[in-house]
Amino acid sequence: REGIAETVRRYLPYEQMTPMEISYWEFILERMKNPAPIKDRVIMYRGTNDDRLYPQISNGVQLSKEDAVKQGKLAQMSTILSKNQNTWNFRLRSLQTTYNKDFSNLDYGTDVNTAAATRLTTWMKRHSESPEGSMFLSYTPEFSIARNFGNKSMGVYLIDPALLLFNQMSGYENEMEYLHALFNFPDEMVAYVDSDVDPTVNAREHFDAELKKLFVKEYGADGEKYLENVISKTNDFNSKTKAFLISKDAKQTVEKKIPIKKGSWSYVWRKLFFQPADFKTIKVDIDIKKPLDSVNNCMYLIQAFQ
Repeated sequence: REGIAETVRRYLPYEQMTPMEISYWEFILERMKNPAPIKDRVIMYRGTNDDRLYPQISNGVQLSKEDAVKQGKLAQMSTILSKNQNTWNFRLRSLQTTYNKDFSNLDYGTDVNTAAATRLTTWMKRHSESPEGSMFLSYTPEFSIARNFGNKSMGVYLIDPALLLFNQMSGYENEMEYLHALFNFPDEMVAYVDSDVDPTVNAREHFDAELKKLFVKEYGADGEKYLENVISKTNDFNSKTKAFLISKDAKQTVEKKIPIKKGSWSYVWRKLFFQPADFKTIKVDIDIKKPLDSVNNCMYLIQAFQ
C-alpha cells in the first residue's frame, strides 16, 4: 500500500491543482497507506460485469483466476488506468494528461475555466453519466443495485469510510453511489462470485457467510458483535433521508402579521390622519432545513464510525 501511494504521488500534477484538490489527494494517499481496521470499515458492493480484475500476487506468485475468485483476492483499477494496455508508466501519466483536457465538453454545459476550478465535482458528474476514462470506482451499500450491474460477477468489500466520496453530483435518485479513487486493494475485497467459475453459487448467501467468517477470524468471540455494528452503520449509508439538506415534508409553523383589508373610506381616513394600519396574526407553514449532521456525505460516513 505504501509503495503504491508513493508511486501515485509522483505522478499527480500538484502544480496544476487547486488547494482543495491537493488536500483531497494528500488525505486519500495517507489513508491508502494506513486504512481503518475492518471493524471500522463499511460494507460495499460492486457489480463487475465485463470489468477487468487482477488476481492477488502473493510471495511473487500470481493466483490463478479460479483461486482468486474462490478466495476473494482480486484488485481492480478505475478506467483511467485500465482503458489501455500500454506500460504502467504510460497509464499513470494519464493522471497528468487529464488535467490538460478540455473540460468544456460536458453534456450539461459549462465553460472550461469553471470546470477546471471544480475538477473533482466535474469528474464526479461525468462519472455518474459515463465511467469511461474515470479516475473513480463506484460502490453501493445496496446488494440489489450492485447485482443490476453484476448479474454475472460481483464482489463484497470492506472499505475505510474515509476513502469513500459520496457522489452528490449524480442525478440518479434511486441509488446511493460512493466513489473510491483509482483502485481497490485485494484486502478490501471480502468475497467474489463469477458465473464463469461457479454458476451455481448464491451470491447473497456466499457474501454473508464470508463476512461472518472474516470477523470471527479477526476478532474471535467478539466477531459477530463487530459485524452487527458494521451492518447497522452500513444501513445508515443507504438512508435516502440523509442525502438531502431539505426534506420535502420538513415543515415548521410560524406566526405572520398581515394587514387587515378595509373599505376605501377607511384607507383615505387613515392616510389623512396618519393612522397606522391594522394587522392580524395568522399561522403559516414554511419549509425548514434539516440539521447538517443528518446529511449523507463523506463527513457523515466518517462520523458514523466514531
